Amino acid sequence: MTYKLLTLVSALLFLGAGPSVAQTSTNKDQIVETPFTFVRGSVVLQVKIKDKGPFNMVLATGSAASTLSSELSRELKLQVFFGPSSYDPKTNTYGSYTQVSGLRTSQNESMAWTLNMSLAGLSSLSQDMGIPIHGILGYAFFKGKIIQIDYPNRIIRFIPDSAPPDSQPTNTAAPKQRVVIPFQITSEIQIPIIGGVAIDGKEVRALLDTSQGVAVALTPEAVKLLGLPAAPEKAPPRIDKVSEIKIGALQVGSPRTAFFGKGSGKDHALGEYGAVLGGDLLSNFVVTFDYQRKRIVFEQR
Repeated sequence: MTYKLLTLVSALLFLGAGPSVAQTSTNKDQIVETPFTFVRGSVVLQVKIKDKGPFNMVLATGSAASTLSSELSRELKLQVFFGPSSYDPKTNTYGSYTQVSGLRTSQNESMAWTLNMSLAGLSSLSQDMGIPIHGILGYAFFKGKIIQIDYPNRIIRFIPDSAPPDSQPTNTAAPKQRVVIPFQITSEIQIPIIGGVAIDGKEVRALLDTSQGVAVALTPEAVKLLGLPAAPEKAPPRIDKVSEIKIGALQVGSPRTAFFGKGSGKDHALGEYGAVLGGDLLSNFVVTFDYQRKRIVFEQR
């Protein structure tokens, strides 16, 4: 996992990147599948922009913003704007953004999106990930969609709005175990936060982040609640393990966990969330992010 990516996504958490402007599809009633690569615990989707590419985009359910590499923006000669779509309430400043049209997955030409994307340098992130990273797809990409990430088979499925609840692709086996958990999302915090997560027997609210590689990250407040040794302040997280994690009725075992100290940028009140569940944990499941019904479905197959 990349600590730099976790830090970058945390910085983008409250940065508005504008709504998804448009989506076009030639097969609106069909489930569309596309492969993804799993890089250091992060979901990486290859896309084309105006038939150029492919470009590597990190899917980040834990980011409110969608971000495009400044270098790629210049290469594609995209128009740059300044304004509300790139407003950062923490610093009370406006950054730059661009409107990306004709964004498609590399393996499927039937769906295309137009997104407002903040601009940022991603060279250090690319170096840390070991592959070129051209962008981060956050809330604006997920909003209003039903997206299933089949981690075991490395497939992303775009499920149409018209599909009945809990519909399954015909080529997949029925799940051995299945848990449905509602999530909350607000205009202020545009990320999926769930309850029903127990760590060492104590319940915490958790953020699900497909761009974070480490299985679990605990805020300083959650570390204190669980009675665990505190992590160093203003320093990278201490990597250790907890005894057990449960998501509803699903037992996850004892995954690798990052313990954050105070001043590390992960100081959140327990009323917001105390844990972040990342790729190393989610990779055990087929996970459906249903932004239509505001729920997340975990399946073991």
